[in-house]
Amino acid sequence: MRLLFIGLNFAPELVGIGKYSGELAEHLSRAHYPISVISALPHYPSWKIEPNERKRQWKRDDRFSYPVLRVPIYVPASPNVPRRLAHLCSFALTAAPAAIYEALRFKPDIVATVAPALLAAPIASTIAHMTGARSWLHVQDFEVDVASGLSMIKHGRVNKIMTAVERRILKRFDLVSTISPAMVSRLIAKNVNPDRLAMFPNWVDTGLSQPPSNARFRAEWQIEKDAIVVLYSGSMGKKQGLEYVIDAARALQNERDIFFVFCGEGPVREEIEMRASNLRNVRFLNLQPADRVAELLGAADIHVLPQRAGAEGLVMPSKLGPMLASGRPIVATADRTSPISEMIEGAGIVVPPGDVPRLVDAIHQLAIAPARRHLLGAQARLTAELELSQVAILSRLERCLLQLISQKNGHSCGPLR
Repeated sequence: MRLLFIGLNFAPELVGIGKYSGELAEHLSRAHYPISVISALPHYPSWKIEPNERKRQWKRDDRFSYPVLRVPIYVPASPNVPRRLAHLCSFALTAAPAAIYEALRFKPDIVATVAPALLAAPIASTIAHMTGARSWLHVQDFEVDVASGLSMIKHGRVNKIMTAVERRILKRFDLVSTISPAMVSRLIAKNVNPDRLAMFPNWVDTGLSQPPSNARFRAEWQIEKDAIVVLYSGSMGKKQGLEYVIDAARALQNERDIFFVFCGEGPVREEIEMRASNLRNVRFLNLQPADRVAELLGAADIHVLPQRAGAEGLVMPSKLGPMLASGRPIVATADRTSPISEMIEGAGIVVPPGDVPRLVDAIHQLAIAPARRHLLGAQARLTAELELSQVAILSRLERCLLQLISQKNGHSCGPLR
């Protein structure tokens, strides 16, 4: 099985799609399947390319045991809708010639891509058709639906056109996979044949996620070891609704033993830091290296997972798996029927998006109830071990891809679970 992967984000990005795409490629490479990757220079979640990389054009990345070709892209310093669209278009334009060249050289059995960025998906399906390979699209995020739900697309005609284009793209792939049952249902609603669907949740390496001692991070944060730490860790963008967490921190600032820690990078970080500038119970730190993530998550007493209304039912945040694996309870802002709510059932508290008083109440309830925190955290860890094991999910994905290339007239990856 020879796999050509075309994706905007890839390792060594530490969070989001790049993390999972890199781990998948590493798994297949260790299993001795030839892999070739076309990707952009690392830029997420900081939305910055390292200065020493900016002048480089198409280049081979020698950090990996398999070929990775980096292509130049436009990365906006402050992303908005037009700039994001230009960002996505730039990758599609620069990746296309590189992917065609690599396909002719590499002769793949499967051409794979991931959404976002959906604009690169036609490149993958066209190359697969040209070379006789099978095509696979993995949907991490319904970017058209999210843009519409957050009112980023305000013109109804534009939204209809983009929805029609999205459906046409989805029909072109031999295999379409996604990360939650609710997202599978949405793909079916978009007229994707269930026989071409599979589900592979964002996995977590439970063997590396056992919560270690939290003393080192708390010392760095100048927080007492018996204080309650409410942690947000991940990208900082508009769809997260981090301002609600700042508002909760403000409401709880007189609770002297409750502290809020924000770890990550993104386009709204400066705005969020300014919003919290007068709060003594808030700390900020940069995205941590991979070998410190488990320790970071273990330093929390409570994880917080905010999402804006209109986005939480359309995504399954990649940060959720590591949160569960850390064995700490989660307070999430989501609709009760959303995939986020389903995943953390019994492992945390769900409140409506934008409802700051209920968010404050949920955090306070857990802060004063150590036994309840322990019970919910134990369920979180169990959920990660039973449903999100990296070994189990990647092994099943590997078997599915082998079936995909062996059954030229269709495919079946078994039950959608």
